Amino acid sequence: RGIRCINDSKGTNVGASETAVRSVVTAGRLVLLAGGESKGADLTQWAQTVKQHCDQVYVYGRDRDRFQVALGDQATVVDTLDDAFDQALGGASAGDVILFSPACASFDQFDNYQKRGDHFIQLVEAHREV
Repeated sequence: RGIRCINDSKGTNVGASETAVRSVVTAGRLVLLAGGESKGADLTQWAQTVKQHCDQVYVYGRDRDRFQVALGDQATVVDTLDDAFDQALGGASAGDVILFSPACASFDQFDNYQKRGDHFIQLVEAHREV
């Protein structure tokens, strides 16, 4: 469908996620999937960057409400990464980028960031049109 999906599951803190958000270049919309355990991080600077660069954000996991407060109307709250991906993909068009850069630890839903990243890849592969 011409939608690019980027797996940055290793973005386990707000600084890494912020760098990923700033690095994406797209002619379409930038949609961010973020969430998990934020480890009490200050979300202020991250939220400013996300608001400036992202068109839509889906937040999930244990600290989804903290992210929603930081992002306001730009955030859509869902329960799981699967829900976030499904909604992001459903609203995406050719030229858009779905960036998975959680800004959090994975331990609320996954054993580690590698397994979380593998799960994201499985979601992408399951929806790939052959």
